[in-house]
Amino acid sequence: MSQHRTIPHSRSGNTGFTSFFRKLAHFSGNSSSDGLSEQYQSIRNFEESLTHQLGSLKVKENEGILCLDWLDRALGLALGKHKEAESMIPAFRFPLSEFDEKWINEYLDETTKMLDIFNFLTGDISELEHSQLLLGHAVHTLDSCDKGLNKVNVERARISLHDWLRRIRGTHENSSQMRKNERCFTLLQNVADGLKPPKEEAAAKGKGFLYNLYGSRSFTILVCSVLALAFSDKDEIFNIKLHLSCGFLWSTCIINLLQHAKEEASQRIARGSAAGLLELVSMDKSVRKLVAILDIILDEKLPLAKELADQLLFLVQELRNQLDVLSEGVDRVGKKINEFFHTVVANRCALLDHSVQSCNVDSEFHGS
Repeated sequence: MSQHRTIPHSRSGNTGFTSFFRKLAHFSGNSSSDGLSEQYQSIRNFEESLTHQLGSLKVKENEGILCLDWLDRALGLALGKHKEAESMIPAFRFPLSEFDEKWINEYLDETTKMLDIFNFLTGDISELEHSQLLLGHAVHTLDSCDKGLNKVNVERARISLHDWLRRIRGTHENSSQMRKNERCFTLLQNVADGLKPPKEEAAAKGKGFLYNLYGSRSFTILVCSVLALAFSDKDEIFNIKLHLSCGFLWSTCIINLLQHAKEEASQRIARGSAAGLLELVSMDKSVRKLVAILDIILDEKLPLAKELADQLLFLVQELRNQLDVLSEGVDRVGKKINEFFHTVVANRCALLDHSVQSCNVDSEFHGS
């Protein structure tokens, strides 16, 4: 599978970043970085903070990105940056300038797509939670065998485990889910294609609001793309391209993290794993081992030999522990996705309310 690295070549060091702020200084009427006005210092602070946070998400060569702990941390940081950028929405003057009308319409259009993406990701979380019920049923059924192994219960547990394997590997008939996945991938690429850095003149808007919004949007698309990679075994997601301006400190960090995640998911699925998510990969192995033991037990006479009974006890306990870890992690990630969704909704409402209030104030001013 071909690998895509979509960030263009930039000059070494921080030349692009220095040039970027030199242009901003020009538009503020200052000739040196020492004289940057408050809004440009705000941009610099946001840039450095975002770069530091992305740096904290880097993993060592033998570690993975596609795990619930990383996703939980990344969602939390991206959500914080999104709130920070949105809190800087500037005041408007009415009638709206062509510039303001353009970015407001683009923002509303893009966030509508982001809400759809969050809905798709919430659907993936719900699918995982439903599949956990199958595993929980199997573990509970096998636990009841402590008082005496019953082949009827063993068969019930085996059926639940097989159902989980079919569901998690996508081998069950579910054309509706496949269409949803394709729609999610299409939306992600559409939003990524719409990412364009604002022109330097826009820096005068609300302490660099549009520059900071560009950074937070890029971070959000990264995290959503990694989530989609973690929950899918479809090749389409590997082809998502993210084009970012190389004039920002954080651009390379985002591109490298996305590339790392794509390579990690591709390698796992190439090895026959059920999905990209590490916890699902481990659980898939344990479930298949347990199914193999249950197949043997169904052909054995009872009571079981001690060695086989010990194997069964070990594998059930291993699956129980993995299920606890998965349940706790999925719950945390699901809550963060839900919080992100409601934050975007609240920000859209705040932007519209802010526009109405500014319009009313402007009308009163001209009417007095």
